[in-house]
Amino acid sequence: MAEAPRDHDEREPLEREFFAEAEEILDRLIGEYGPSGTLPGADADAVARMFREVHSLKGLASSLDRAGVARAAHGLEEVLAGLRQGRLRPEGAVLAILVEGIDHLGTAVRQARDGGEPREGFEDWERRVRQLADGGVGREGSRALLRDLPDFVTACLSQAEEDVLIREAAAGISFTLLRVAYPVETFDVRLRALGEAIVAPTILIATVPEPPDTSRPQTDTSLVRFCLVLAVPPGAPLPAAEVAGEGHRYEPVVASPRTPERHAEEEAREVRGVSETLRVPVGRLDAVTERVGDLSLALAALRRAAAEVRRSCPEDRALREFERVARTLATRLAAVQRSAIDTRLVPLHQVYGRLARLVAQTARDAGREVEFSTLGGETEIDKRVMDELAAPLVHLVRNAVGHGIETPSERENAGKPRRGRVEMRARALAGQVLVEIEDDGRGVSPARVAGAAARCGIPVPSTPLSIEQACDLLFVPGFSTSDAVSELAGRGVGLDAVRRTVRRLRGSIALRSRPGEGTIVALTLPISLALLQALIVRAGSRRFAIPLSAVRENLRIEPARLRRQEGRLVYDHPHGVIPLRDLGEFGAPAAAGPSRYAVVAGPPDRCLGLLVEECLGQQEVVLRPLGRGLQEISGVAGATELGDATAVLVLDPDGLMAGGSHGRLAA
Repeated sequence: MAEAPRDHDEREPLEREFFAEAEEILDRLIGEYGPSGTLPGADADAVARMFREVHSLKGLASSLDRAGVARAAHGLEEVLAGLRQGRLRPEGAVLAILVEGIDHLGTAVRQARDGGEPREGFEDWERRVRQLADGGVGREGSRALLRDLPDFVTACLSQAEEDVLIREAAAGISFTLLRVAYPVETFDVRLRALGEAIVAPTILIATVPEPPDTSRPQTDTSLVRFCLVLAVPPGAPLPAAEVAGEGHRYEPVVASPRTPERHAEEEAREVRGVSETLRVPVGRLDAVTERVGDLSLALAALRRAAAEVRRSCPEDRALREFERVARTLATRLAAVQRSAIDTRLVPLHQVYGRLARLVAQTARDAGREVEFSTLGGETEIDKRVMDELAAPLVHLVRNAVGHGIETPSERENAGKPRRGRVEMRARALAGQVLVEIEDDGRGVSPARVAGAAARCGIPVPSTPLSIEQACDLLFVPGFSTSDAVSELAGRGVGLDAVRRTVRRLRGSIALRSRPGEGTIVALTLPISLALLQALIVRAGSRRFAIPLSAVRENLRIEPARLRRQEGRLVYDHPHGVIPLRDLGEFGAPAAAGPSRYAVVAGPPDRCLGLLVEECLGQQEVVLRPLGRGLQEISGVAGATELGDATAVLVLDPDGLMAGGSHGRLAA
């Protein structure tokens, strides 16, 4: 039966919330067993955290009828419960099933999102999970019971005591806790007498010392407290009060009575959310940032109009008060604007775990032994930048493993450890993030690169390549060092595609290598696409902002080096010819004279000199998109407000270079 429109409309936000939560849970699960893909065997806290995460995901999936996800979560919960209770040991086949289960869970979530079913092999994994559970002690009823017992009790239960609990629970027996307190001098005698007073069919399963209640002062330190776990069939007798002692109390484990106040409190706790985070669609954050930007530009125009009025009425007290309030409002609005941008930032560790799994899989496919390590996972970057960066990072990591790291035998012959090393690290710079991927593999071979370039039809110098020239060739479109197409390489879509994506994100990429020692690929990216470090310049009577990441150098123009080439003004730079572009087309009239400057922007092979009168300094600015009628202007990225009631254009060097010829500087 087709889903009613109303039901669909109500379900859609729940689905979005479910898949967002599922993705976060999967990230945390991957993070728990670390980059190497193995769960620390002795870390009981990690197992407990994973169990809670999987249990939460199972409940969410069940509530939305996502049966495939719920099945996968249930199987994974079985394994984690066994590890948590000590029935399973964190080694060998158990860990293999655990890791495979996380894979199945991730696949089930993705295929549920796409409307599919879990992949083949899922049933085999479920069968092996059942074998583990059957070979161990625990079953669903025992887990429910153990969850109802106090933590200090379950922590002290032996395997034999757990066996009794499970057996009695399967028979439908209820359980009761008997709390007692006896003097230190006689507690052993009193406990023995109490044990003798417990007669069939009631069964004493365990006697556990009760830890002191540190939340309140201990009024009597001469007493020691114990908790007895009793299996009590219906109508079975319990020890009398005179035997149990003064102050004893019985506490049913199942269906314990609750007062109305307690009942309401527990229900409210179940309904109330437990997360301190609020998930917001990125589109809403974009809208907030845009509206705040609109307010900034409107306020700048208002302050500018007030300044004009003040020139004719300098003594107007009301106008001075207005300007004071406007300045305060501008400061607070700037803080709101920065907060709106900060809400889009996410830590890079969200992709670290996924890349770790990719390294492990790629290493297996390529016959390599690789250790993957990460640093700087707490470094934050814009959500959109991180999403766009995913494909380049995957390509670079696969390159490092498939092309960089040698086979174990090759490494031994070269005097290296059999196990290669790939490290990914990130750190924040001024308004930017530096991400580096380093391997200790074979490095870039200029001779091999030259031969591969010739096979690909790429012209190379007749003289031997330097290491820098070889690294540059790796970025040429269509370049590949592989002779055959495989899952790892040979498709002619290489570092050039990575560089295009990085440039689209207003970033840069650099590659350094030492033959036989390894390679480092460094990506420099803006923390946010809305917030950027800019060079503020003046051309004629107008000011402009140029993204600092695109600026190569500032030149003081020497008139003797200016000339015309093919109808264009160019500058003879010591390292090559640079085409110059005037900013008059953006409303800045050109000014003659030798005091002009040129801001050289773009990479060495695609650079352009922008003629300006003065460089006013660097400033962090918020990029605002232009109106619909101005969005198609080539060379303009947007607008910004400089804090002095003036809106200026933010130039796009890539767009400016696309509109005309560009120069190339020698390395």
